[in-house]
Amino acid sequence: MTTKHCTRCSKLLPATPEYFPRTGGKAGGLRSRCKNCTKVAHRRWNDEHREENQASRRRWNAEHREENRAHQRHRAALNGEKVEVHRAVADAIRIGLFPRPRRCSICGSAGRNLWHHEDYSHPYSAVPLCPRCHKHLHAGRFTLVPYYSVVRGVNGA
Repeated sequence: MTTKHCTRCSKLLPATPEYFPRTGGKAGGLRSRCKNCTKVAHRRWNDEHREENQASRRRWNAEHREENRAHQRHRAALNGEKVEVHRAVADAIRIGLFPRPRRCSICGSAGRNLWHHEDYSHPYSAVPLCPRCHKHLHAGRFTLVPYYSVVRGVNGA
């Protein structure tokens, strides 16, 4: 197995996409910084340029408002049931009938958690997951025990 030094932290790591991000412009197709150093640099840059990024995003959204609406209508047409369930849950959270997801059911992390639906025919039977665990769930790294309802008495729970 070939190894490679990270130019930032100087660690010697296996020269694989698991440790170094891919790129088309470098020999071997891998960047010179390891994934951890790249992540830290991106996070630092985003923190330093937060206001610029938000202004740029707002400007782009304003300039592409009709395209965004067309995309949302197209998505709703393709995934009608999912969109209806997401709207129903958002409405229930807004009026206080459904709790905001506070902690991930898998890892317990707090923050920007969301509701995962195993079955869209039961809109209020959902599991709160952090984005990382939600990604791992859909990647098939683990499965959930049969879903449960967070609102007792709704949808036969």
